[in-house]
Amino acid sequence: MLYVDDTPAATLRLLPIGEDTIKLQRMAVRKAYRQRGYGRALIAEAEGIAEANGYQHITLGGQLTARGFYGTLGYTARGEEFMDAGIRHIEMVKTLTRE
Repeated sequence: MLYVDDTPAATLRLLPIGEDTIKLQRMAVRKAYRQRGYGRALIAEAEGIAEANGYQHITLGGQLTARGFYGTLGYTARGEEFMDAGIRHIEMVKTLTRE
């Protein structure tokens, strides 16, 4: 959770899905706090935590409208588009450490 002046501004969760892979889920930034870099900062912090705990890969199911955003953070699309909660998504992956 990322707070701005004691107000929750952004959130995400990390879920281990394998020995070296963790999944970033439920990424959200409150509308009033978008376009301020909070999402980028929260993801960078989450990646650091994942890497510090030995994970080498991170994956996420990103909404198609956010594909470009995740791309600027080094994530690459993998596989076919899919529907989740009535919204089109794509799996995106990133290597956190050199294997």
